[in-house]
Amino acid sequence: MKNDEHHDLERLLAGLEPPPPPAGLRARAVAAARERMAAPPAPDLWSRIWNNRGLRLAWAAAGVLLLAAHVVVSRDPKTAFTSNPPVIAEAQRDEQFIEILRPTRISADVHPTIGLFAEAGDPNTIENGGNPS
Repeated sequence: MKNDEHHDLERLLAGLEPPPPPAGLRARAVAAARERMAAPPAPDLWSRIWNNRGLRLAWAAAGVLLLAAHVVVSRDPKTAFTSNPPVIAEAQRDEQFIEILRPTRISADVHPTIGLFAEAGDPNTIENGGNPS
């Protein structure tokens, strides 16, 4: 019985095998690889841009134009040289920030503030309430 099932399975799967590669494929692939290895490598994009005189000139011109535009736009005679002293922060306390920065004291009997709360002595006793600290 097992032999018949095995024979039927082989008969059904016989046509599903991939076809073998063409006979001269390996020789052609190796010959093409040899040709590519012997040829000089193609220059990458940045090498082509650097070796192109027009693109280098355009890049330099764009840099000079950006620098000139920066000088023209940022040149404001009123703000370049001023006799006004720089603004200095005041040396007074802001009570709102002092209160935020002041550390808070936590008691030893603090209970969790999330969900139901159990007393420290007996975890089986659950209370509904808030943090007692």
